[in-house]
Parts: sequence; C-alpha cells; structure tokens
Amino acid sequence: MKSTELAKRFARVLLPLVIIGAGVVGMIILIEGVKKPQPRSIERVIPLVEVLEVQPAKSQLLVPSRGIAQPRVQSLLTSRVRGEVLEVSPVLSTGAFFKKGQLLMTIDDKDYKSALASREAELARAELALQLEVKEGEVSRKEWERLMKTEADPLVLRIPQLAEAKARVAAAEAALAQARMDLDRTRIIAPYDGQVDQRLVDLGRFVNVGTSLARIHGIDAAEVRLPLLDSELAFLDLPDNLVETGGIFEGPVVHFTAQFLGRPQQWRGRIRRMEGEIDPKTQMVYLVARIEDPYNQRRERGRTTLPMGLFVQAEIQGSLEEGVIVIPRKALQREGEVFVLSGMGEEQKLQRQAVHILRKQGEEVIIGGGLEAGDRICLTPIDSFVDGMQVKTNQTLGAKR
Repeated sequence: MKSTELAKRFARVLLPLVIIGAGVVGMIILIEGVKKPQPRSIERVIPLVEVLEVQPAKSQLLVPSRGIAQPRVQSLLTSRVRGEVLEVSPVLSTGAFFKKGQLLMTIDDKDYKSALASREAELARAELALQLEVKEGEVSRKEWERLMKTEADPLVLRIPQLAEAKARVAAAEAALAQARMDLDRTRIIAPYDGQVDQRLVDLGRFVNVGTSLARIHGIDAAEVRLPLLDSELAFLDLPDNLVETGGIFEGPVVHFTAQFLGRPQQWRGRIRRMEGEIDPKTQMVYLVARIEDPYNQRRERGRTTLPMGLFVQAEIQGSLEEGVIVIPRKALQREGEVFVLSGMGEEQKLQRQAVHILRKQGEEVIIGGGLEAGDRICLTPIDSFVDGMQVKTNQTLGAKR
C-alpha cells in the first residue's frame, strides 16, 4: 500500500519535469533548424519618362469670352395715326420673317383721305389767290408808272399782299404734305428685312397715336457683347485711338461655338467696337462683335442659323507672337515650373526650371521665357520629385514642336 502511494507521488512530480524537458529539447531543435536570412542588395528603380524637345515658333494668341447673340437692330413699331386696324398681314406673327417694304398692317384711312382732299382744295384756293395777287400787282405797277413819275409805294404795288398770298400757298403745301404723310402712315410698312418678336395688336383694335403695334428685329447682322478683363486687351490688335475711328473699326476675328439643333455649331464674326465705360461692379471691358448674315440668307454651305438669345462661347484671335515655345498643359509639373532633363545616356537627370507663362489655351501653354531651343522637358507626372534625380527616357517618346 505504501509502495503504491509512493509510486503515485513520484509520477506526479516526475511527469511534469519530463514534459518540460521534452519541450525544451524540441524548441532547441527548431531553433537550430531555422536558416539564417542571407543579406540581399536592393535594386534601385529609375523612372522612365516621356520627353519633349522644344523649339521656338510662332503662335496665335486666343482670348476667350462668352456672351448672348442679340440682333443688331431692334424696333418697337408704333402707330402715328388714329384708327381701327383693318388688316393684319400673315407675316406679322411671332417668329415670322418679312422683307423690307412689305405691308404689315393697315389702319382705317377714310378720315385721312377726306383730310387730304380738303388740303388739296385749300392749296388750290391759295394758288389761285396768289395768281390774282400777282396780276393785280402788275396792273397797279403799270398804272402808277403811267400816271406818276415818282417811285411807287409798296402798298400801291401790293407787295405785302403778294407776300401774304405766297405764305398761304406755302402753308397749304405743308398742310397737304402732312395729310399725305398721315394717309401713308395708315399702312404700316416693314422698315427692313426682319423677324417678328411679338405682335401687340390684332384685327379690329382701335389704336391711337403712340400705340405699340409689334416688336421686330433685323436679320442682317447679330451682335455679341464680350466681357474681358482690361489686362487681356493687351493681347488684342485694337486701334490705339478710338476717337479717330469714330468708335467703329474692323477688329480681330472671333470664332463662336454653341450647342444648337442637337450638335455643336460654329459661326465667325469680328470685333466692331468697344463700349465706352468699364463696368463698375465687375471691372470688365465690353467688346462688341458682329456676325454678318446670322440667318444664312446667302445659303452658305456648312453654316446654320444663329438664333437670337443663344448663349455662345467666343475665342478672339489675338496677336501673333514670335519666338515663343508651346508646350502641352501636362508639362507644367507645378504652376510656373517644368522639369528639364540634363545629361545624356545613363546620366540623365531632372532639374526644376521656372518659366514665364504667357497664356494658357486649351491643352496648350504658351511660354514666353525660361526655356531655350533644344531644351528637353519631362511630360510624365512625378509625385516624389527631387532635384537631380536620375531618369531614363525612351527616345521614341515625345516630339519636337
């Protein structure tokens, strides 16, 4: 019994020691079996970049703006006589086109025909009275000369009476001319080729002098007011003295674009004048461009109608700059900086180079200084740039400009 208890106690003490020993031996074996890592050299990655060799060239500067197409001539037709509207032409409908001299509306002219007949009668009476006065004056002169040897008195010769008769004829002629004008004004005639914006009266309406009849506009030309900063005027070829030109001149060409009829459209115009004042709120200068024949009445191929009220984008042709360098916009790594390559072969390195930006035009940047002919610039974006970093280039990439 005692021997059995002794064996159990021995087993309780010895078994944990055996397990711990076995674990220590196993760990030693594992540690000895692990291979030590061998040191490796880290390969340096040299970035491959796209290169552009630049050359000076001529470049046409473009000044962007925008505006709304408006008719060159807009009119509000008003009545200059009283009467009932008897006739309205079909072309006097909103959106309809008309020709110069076309009858648009007729106002009742009965009263004006009657007034014209009265004025004609008055003129006839005045002319008769003038003829009688002339004859009486001649008779009075002959009688005086026959009977008297002294100079005749003006009253005897009826000179004042003759002057009065002539004045009555002149007044009658003026009244007759006015009557004729009033009669003509009962027929509303189109003053130019145009389009109707809105008809304001209809058949049967009684109108007075000054009643608005219709709003119309001409279709010979359209104008667009283009706001520009004063600094941008330096890039445009404008007259130095606007007073000498009378404010009207043949300025730079303007190319207009807009979305119309479901696709992009283009029109061509010219700057014709500059408004006299700078906008006090925006400090903008307004140039006015004219587009001839906006409705394409000449039916030129490739052109479409320019509707009034359309919002258009404009590019004004500026001065032609020589000796500038044109680079892609992506070549600007930072505002006013490019990366220039130096060295050849395996020793090509990048350096920062500040440049003078003359203008940005679409995807191009015009450089006015900071680069020389033959300089090679990097077109590839580099996030972690360090001055003097080594790069390699593919000589097939890039192109001379």
